[in-house]
Amino acid sequence: MAALAGALLGHPRLWHWSRCSVALGTALGVFFGLLIPLAQIPVTAAVTVALRANLPVAVASTLISPVTFAPIHYSGRGKGRRSWADALPLPWKAHG
Repeated sequence: MAALAGALLGHPRLWHWSRCSVALGTALGVFFGLLIPLAQIPVTAAVTVALRANLPVAVASTLISPVTFAPIHYSGRGKGRRSWADALPLPWKAHG
């Protein structure tokens, strides 16, 4: 069993960062992340291995779901707003 898993997971296309492999991995991860409520990562990993897409990207993109999108978006927006406000002198911002 371990030899079979090693042979399947050792395929170079699963870890290669090409445009096609990353795009297919992202598509699979987002698709299964939004479609299946349970066991998203194992199902995505199995289909990714079968289709020879990028495995790390597929697994990571399953974490983008309707539940996690809002906190990720708003935390990034808040951090971006703070960093831009500190970096740029804005004419309407009171200095002092």
